[in-house]
Amino acid sequence: MLRRIFRSDYWRLSQSPVIGWLFITPLWMAYEISAYQINEGWLGESRTGVDLLLKTLLNSMKVHAGFALLMPAFFLIWLVVKEKKTIAKFTRKPVRFAFMLLESLSYALMFGLVVGFISAIFLSDGNANLNQTKVAAFVVHLGSGVYEEFFFRFILLTVLVMGMQYFFSWRSSVNYSIAIVISSLLFAYSHHLEIFNEPLDLQSLVFRFLAGVAFSVLFIFRGIGVTAYTHSLYNILLLFRQT
Repeated sequence: MLRRIFRSDYWRLSQSPVIGWLFITPLWMAYEISAYQINEGWLGESRTGVDLLLKTLLNSMKVHAGFALLMPAFFLIWLVVKEKKTIAKFTRKPVRFAFMLLESLSYALMFGLVVGFISAIFLSDGNANLNQTKVAAFVVHLGSGVYEEFFFRFILLTVLVMGMQYFFSWRSSVNYSIAIVISSLLFAYSHHLEIFNEPLDLQSLVFRFLAGVAFSVLFIFRGIGVTAYTHSLYNILLLFRQT
């Protein structure tokens, strides 16, 4: 069966945004429901960074924080309508979604083996959620792959690449390299914003920058779906490793 999958159009179709977001939807919903229950509302510290910033911003603008769910929901509906043929091709073999999950877990384990010792060096004092329970940290990690990959890779990295391709005549490899560095630096620094109460530390900044580079490369080659699950699964595996 694996041989047939490798020989099929699995790799091309699973990289498409619409398949990626369909794949992410259960993870996103599991996170939102769990986060709402733990925080007893739409706001609270037990939310992943980008999500907390987005909902806090909406709240400061007198907009209901739950409105943040409508934007990705409408985007997904638009994608589904626009890419019906791609969905039909991919779902002829629903087992492909299971293989995407297995692929994501494989990458998460690989990242753990390759950069696990780096986390022990750079994050020796634990992760950013020092005051959270393991359950709350688990919920935050569920959403980290969805929201952080959506903002830093799906939006920011893509916009940077497209912008450089429009304004400069550099080779694609140069555009992608610069975009990866910029988005990964911003990804790393965002964890140390004042709202998260984590002091800026060079060691953890370097570690998160390297993680951002790794997720950026994976996003370029495997798309948003596999990258988001890999990110969440890697964080969860790291959480269990620290238990």
